[in-house]
Amino acid sequence: MLSLNLLIGAGSLQGLALSCVLFFLARSRKYQPLWWLGGFVGSFSLLVLSDVLLQTGAILELPHLYQVFDFLIFWLGPFCYGYVRGLLGYASWSWPQRLLHFMPGLLLQMLILPTLFVGTEAKRTAILSDMLLIPQNSPDFLILSAGLLTFAYLVRCLFLIRTYWQDLENQYSDTERYKLSWLAQLLAFCSFLWVLWMFSIVWGFKWADLLAQLGLFIGVYALGYCGLRQPKLWLSPVEDCEVTTIAKFAPSVLSSKYLKSSISPEELATIGDKLKALMTKELTFLEPELSLSDLADNLNISQHTLSQTLNMHFGQSYFEYINSLRLKEVQRCF
Repeated sequence: MLSLNLLIGAGSLQGLALSCVLFFLARSRKYQPLWWLGGFVGSFSLLVLSDVLLQTGAILELPHLYQVFDFLIFWLGPFCYGYVRGLLGYASWSWPQRLLHFMPGLLLQMLILPTLFVGTEAKRTAILSDMLLIPQNSPDFLILSAGLLTFAYLVRCLFLIRTYWQDLENQYSDTERYKLSWLAQLLAFCSFLWVLWMFSIVWGFKWADLLAQLGLFIGVYALGYCGLRQPKLWLSPVEDCEVTTIAKFAPSVLSSKYLKSSISPEELATIGDKLKALMTKELTFLEPELSLSDLADNLNISQHTLSQTLNMHFGQSYFEYINSLRLKEVQRCF
């Protein structure tokens, strides 16, 4: 068990080095998502290192590090959520919003702060007292609440990616380059292990705790390394348009913005004819990187108008329309 703790401790030091690299690249590239990812990896590494010091008893030699990093468990979720938002191209949080997300951790640190300035011997006595008096099989309410909060952030990240995938179909004809499947898979993996870790806290199963810690150790650092290699995604602003095929629904469920649109059905038909002519004459749909914004520029209309034309006149999303033309061209060639 000692050798395993030493291995995990060495890995946490490697994680801290990785977070420093992410912070450096975030500053040199002026790319904020790497700053959020560095905070996530660094916070997790410090929490793991603190746990290793406690498990091995080394914390008695460094008593002033006891509970110093506990507040970071409340920051894992906001850091991860901030990274996903930034990577997917969403607007950055304002400072009041950031303060709101990080407030639980700040409050915990304020509660712990007075205990950080006691003498060395008093600190050691407090550590031994906590290790002896706290029942090992009873869940810590503070840790459990932090775990639930972090899990909520992870689930929110997965829903954000799902929405992003839906919006991609209204922006790009080839979505594989932008889909970020690795991110969804690693977040789902970490979410499952996080639930397993909370399960081990409640029921006291050592095997579940060990499995969850090792899995999270791998998952979080894999997220850091993959994020380090992920290039910027230069996505155009996503239009808030209908994702599903309008033809599947009655007119009463069309989005209100389309029902109140000043564009008449005749104008939509005219734009539709221009679109057909462009596709027939220039075969624009064969361009692999063709996006909604590119096609709208070719027609001298807005992205919103083009989305409305595709949805209401053709009954298709952008992704469906472009790829249906490509399929027809393949069939024609054969």
